[in-house]
Amino acid sequence: MKQGLEKALLCFVDGEPVASSRITLKDTSIYFSRLSVTSHARGKGIAKAILLWIENYAIENKKKKIECRVRASLPKNISLYERMGYIVYKEETVTNPNGYEVKTVVMEKPIL
Repeated sequence: MKQGLEKALLCFVDGEPVASSRITLKDTSIYFSRLSVTSHARGKGIAKAILLWIENYAIENKKKKIECRVRASLPKNISLYERMGYIVYKEETVTNPNGYEVKTVVMEKPIL
């Protein structure tokens, strides 16, 4: 993926893929995107486990923070990230590949 900078993260339960995300290592941070859990696997702590894995990966790679962008229309996702220690530091409207404008929030979590 993208010249080795972007990596795919896959989560399997009993040999079945149930979740995924993309992570990109930057100079001082890790950016994750497209965190997704299949509908039948939601509510079981899988997204939280992925976020904890990403945090440990950031620590192992000596990164100072984790960043993500979330559609403002997904308050449950924003709430989950806030419960995990992320803060909204910017609101932006972006244009997606289909040409539609989407309101987003950019969130980050400092790594201690």
